Amino acid sequence: MFGSSKNANEQEDTKLCQRIVHPPMLMNGRKFSLRVYVVYFPEGAVLTPNGNKEKQSAEVYVSKEGLVKFASDLYSDETSNNIDNKYMTNSGRGDGRSSKQEDFHYLKIQFRENNLDYEQMWRKIRTSIQLVMNRYTLKQHFIDGERCASYNVSIFGIPKILGFDFMLDGDAIPWLLEVNRFPGLDPRTASDSRVKHSVQFDAWIAATERIGFSSEHMKKFCPSDYEGFSLEKL
Repeated sequence: MFGSSKNANEQEDTKLCQRIVHPPMLMNGRKFSLRVYVVYFPEGAVLTPNGNKEKQSAEVYVSKEGLVKFASDLYSDETSNNIDNKYMTNSGRGDGRSSKQEDFHYLKIQFRENNLDYEQMWRKIRTSIQLVMNRYTLKQHFIDGERCASYNVSIFGIPKILGFDFMLDGDAIPWLLEVNRFPGLDPRTASDSRVKHSVQFDAWIAATERIGFSSEHMKKFCPSDYEGFSLEKL
């Protein structure tokens, strides 16, 4: 962290700097990042179908469905005026453009065609997520001495969906870039519609099972392109 300001009367502008993952793993000549979806239920009392309150421990799930987000331009180490287009993999750019996206089925095919171990990479991602969520759940009850809101609303069994963004280096090792508390879940294009709808549907399937309801009544909300339950419990 560092601060900078134009003069002593202005509020200090604080920024966070991250070291660039270098060399990055490229796909079709482009940098890319992985959006991994995590479903979280806080520890607390849950209202059961018979009207009783039942204490439940925190639960964390990671979805096997996710997105591969590509930079819009081919990657190059050379300095240019279009560095953002080579480095940024945001699906929603401030200028209104949307970058190309694929799902994890596509990623698996690319790994297989390049003799890379997808399962090993995925295990490292799961471990990273588990470490982050373990630390978070230890602090879920209190923030600055006040009871955390997530504890109070746990009784309703509402799922929280998080977006973990990873980048792979040249050895296919994942590096965590950031955790999005409010990942965009509205589909931007047809390429991410199936993934986002499936993650949301699975989150509510897990929620109904957590509070003791049958998930059968959720069938009428099932997306037309649904490929099956994708959540893995950590």
